[in-house]
Amino acid sequence: MDNQILLGKMVGVLVLETMPSIALQYFERAKEIGTDIRRAAIRLVVGIGEGIAESVKKKATEEYGPAFRDYYAASTADGLACECESGGGLHIVADRIIMETINPDTRQILQPSEEGELVVTNFIRRAIPRIRIRISHVASVLPYEPCICGRTHQKMSKVRGRIVQIVDIMGKRFSPIDVEGVLGTVPELGYDYQIIRDKPSPNRPKLKLECQPHAQDVRSLSGRVEEALYHQLGVESEVELVPMGGISRVLFKAERFITTYKQS
Repeated sequence: MDNQILLGKMVGVLVLETMPSIALQYFERAKEIGTDIRRAAIRLVVGIGEGIAESVKKKATEEYGPAFRDYYAASTADGLACECESGGGLHIVADRIIMETINPDTRQILQPSEEGELVVTNFIRRAIPRIRIRISHVASVLPYEPCICGRTHQKMSKVRGRIVQIVDIMGKRFSPIDVEGVLGTVPELGYDYQIIRDKPSPNRPKLKLECQPHAQDVRSLSGRVEEALYHQLGVESEVELVPMGGISRVLFKAERFITTYKQS
């Protein structure tokens, strides 16, 4: 369905539940056709299916208006946690879910605040119980403390992605959402980006980023982005800036890793 038709159907919608990258595509298209999302009814985007960095949430809210909150679920374990208006992590559905983190190599159970692979026990599905399912997502269960929203369920951190998405370059480990967190602090950049894998073991990541139409001195902007990535992630990078629309849009989850070398 054309984005313009979808935008028409969104009139009067208060809450939009979708993948954050798709919501940003809708808002981008609205801007292109002269529709002000701030004047629409929508007040909240509930992000499902993929993560969104906190800096990008803040940037998108400032640009478009609606707030963004996380909802975390897995196909193997159902709905697991959601973010309240206070932020600071996601409340675990603790009356039906038991969540742990383990070291994926040793399978040792980790303590609260220690990041590892999530292991979930789900008592919702009575016919097919899910007992200590490893779901390959990287996060941490946070130490319990009362939340100012009034909810009493324990919290977990934002999911950093899947284990296979963690990149190790020269001993520095990071995920796409870590990269996104840095990019979200640069106002001249758009919201789409790709991490290019052009060799099996690169010494530095290559990034393809969109820049806003108002961005000036692209060469200087590339340097500033590379400096920010080095300062916050500790890795040197190669940045390629393209105009808005220079990265092809997808109809499902955003493709953050692009492999260009021939795999054996």
